[in-house]
Amino acid sequence: GRGRGRGVGTSGNPQSGRGGRGGRGRGRGKPSSSALAESLAEHQGRLVYQIQVEGGSIATPEEVEAKLRQEVTHNFTVLDSWTAGTSVFLKLPGNCEAAANAISMLRSSLSFRGQKWKITMQRVATKRSQAMSTFIIPKEVVHSFYNGDEDVKFMDLSNIGSKPKIAAHLSGQGVASASVANAFINVIKNNCADLKTLDLSANGMHTLKSWKLLSSYAPHIECLNLQNNALQKAADLSDLRGFKSLRHLWLSGNPFTEQYALEEYQQAVVKYLPKLDTLDGERIIVERRPGPNPNLNIDAITVPDDWPVEERQTRHEVVNFLALFCEVYDSDKRDNLKGAFHDDSTFRLHIRNLGKGRYSFLRYSKTKGGKPSKALRTTRKGASKIVSLLKKYPKTRHDSIGNFNLNFVSRDDSVGELQVEVFGRFMEFSTLNDSAFMIRAFRFEFVFVPPCDDTWNLRIKSAIWTLENDPVGAVSLKKQQQIEASAAAEVSAAAAAAA
Repeated sequence: GRGRGRGVGTSGNPQSGRGGRGGRGRGRGKPSSSALAESLAEHQGRLVYQIQVEGGSIATPEEVEAKLRQEVTHNFTVLDSWTAGTSVFLKLPGNCEAAANAISMLRSSLSFRGQKWKITMQRVATKRSQAMSTFIIPKEVVHSFYNGDEDVKFMDLSNIGSKPKIAAHLSGQGVASASVANAFINVIKNNCADLKTLDLSANGMHTLKSWKLLSSYAPHIECLNLQNNALQKAADLSDLRGFKSLRHLWLSGNPFTEQYALEEYQQAVVKYLPKLDTLDGERIIVERRPGPNPNLNIDAITVPDDWPVEERQTRHEVVNFLALFCEVYDSDKRDNLKGAFHDDSTFRLHIRNLGKGRYSFLRYSKTKGGKPSKALRTTRKGASKIVSLLKKYPKTRHDSIGNFNLNFVSRDDSVGELQVEVFGRFMEFSTLNDSAFMIRAFRFEFVFVPPCDDTWNLRIKSAIWTLENDPVGAVSLKKQQQIEASAAAEVSAAAAAAA
């Protein structure tokens, strides 16, 4: 970025009438937004190199590719090629940086059939949905380390830096990098999705986040070897929750395992993976903590078809979070919601029309004296203050009023934030009579960040809760309850008559 600064100028000369010179500015500029986006894309494996050969239209893309391979010593892979106007374009994956730079250095030194070429290279950050295709590992290379026998289904990716066939395609990057992980996941998804055993040991991985998506494409993995990596804490295992078939796990040789005795070690692991049968070859002997049993049926949370494919694991995490959040909110233990909020989180409640009479929202508004307002906007900051406010709100129930609708908004991995929207309805009970209730329609706008403990799989950084009245829904629900009660009475009467 360009710097800005304010300098001190020289004094003017009164005899000549000339003014002094302005001082030189000094300052440190910030990197441009495009540079930051490009850096993030490179880290996530979403960077490609687009080669433009101007004047190359007299040749086919295949001929241009062949000519360039003759001129540079670096091997490279072409993701895509096409002709536009008088130019031919080639797209190279992110692990072909050396080849892309060598090609760009050719500039105007090449010609073909008497036509001089002008070569330029551009670094392009692809969209997240295209990230899986920006780094290529040939499937035949991966297949050389895969045993597809019916009773085996085993892939050996241990210490892959020592395997020449694979290392040649990594350009020094490790398995933990998003680009390399995506490349392997892409091959597994398309060629061996029935994989049962995966060995990722001795790869120096300090995080498993890049491999979370694999659970969506290889759902039958039962055995996973992560020995001799660099995992620093048991909480890193939360990224394995999507592997529903996982029963056997190896973790010895990771730094965090050395701080536990056997039973403590097993307990720390089964907090995140309660269905494990063995750990490092030893049977699980500790008592398993039961998982949440929410009143809200997870199947009642509707996820749209256009939810991004690469965010499937995120979808499961959000659904599980909402199920537990609603269970606790509907109980008399709302104090337990404190762990669901970030310490510096912000909560806003918006009610556009408080209304009057039976269906009003006056219980959410603590107006003292004066004329009550028609709308309500309440803000609290900090987990303790937010939960104190929620405890004052009426008793509710979320499990009987149809489905919730969940929408993905965005994800910003640079700050670890996930934004989603939730729409739905809930029952709100009268403080005097639990049989008297009304239906409220709501919209929640959440910004989530990673958790800090094993109770909540996400934390709320900010939330905007918008409420509206739904008297039509209340009438419909009461009619349904009357129909069910009438049907139950008829069954009881018939049974008594038969007796």
